[in-house]
Amino acid sequence: MNTMMRAALAAALAVVLAGCGSVAVNKSIRLADGETREGSFTTVNGSVTVGRNCEVRGECRTVNGRVEVGDGSRVGELNSVNGGITLGSKVEVAGDVSTVNGAISSGSGCKVDGGLKNINGEISLDRTTVGGNIRTHNGDVLLRNGCIVGGDVVVKDSNSSHDIERELRIEVAGGSVIEGDVISRSDERDVVVYLLDGGQLKGEVIGARIAE
Repeated sequence: MNTMMRAALAAALAVVLAGCGSVAVNKSIRLADGETREGSFTTVNGSVTVGRNCEVRGECRTVNGRVEVGDGSRVGELNSVNGGITLGSKVEVAGDVSTVNGAISSGSGCKVDGGLKNINGEISLDRTTVGGNIRTHNGDVLLRNGCIVGGDVVVKDSNSSHDIERELRIEVAGGSVIEGDVISRSDERDVVVYLLDGGQLKGEVIGARIAE
């Protein structure tokens, strides 16, 4: 069983085992602006949308759909299998942000206590603090306008020929900082680190290279 199938199975199992909060199968879930909700939001075929200035004291999960969090909201862990994850500005995430097939993006002033991870899709952050690691297989990582990554940025082996000849770009720009290392575990992918406009890498570069 490949990684994608395992992730989809795990997410579907989470739907079955969810004991509280809102659970749906073939529809999207939405929380209106300013609401607070105990428990998790879980759906199989549909998106999860959290409005502005909300608080979700649980996870937001979907198998086939997007996860979107509005400005100023506080949420738990965010997870999708087939769909992107978008954070508005000043969003706080008490956990990880992860997807298999989808981009991850954040507006200005976000804070993620855990890490970010995906397989296929760009990771694009704006003045965002990430407490843990950023992990990807096939996506560029773009850190702009004073982002801080407390852990490592890790590029894992894709185990496929998907876009393998394309350069994978890790851009640290506008005073952004990676406190840990940049690590490439892919023998075939050219992983290039760009330090632009005061961007800093405090750790080492392992298996990748810094652009000249």
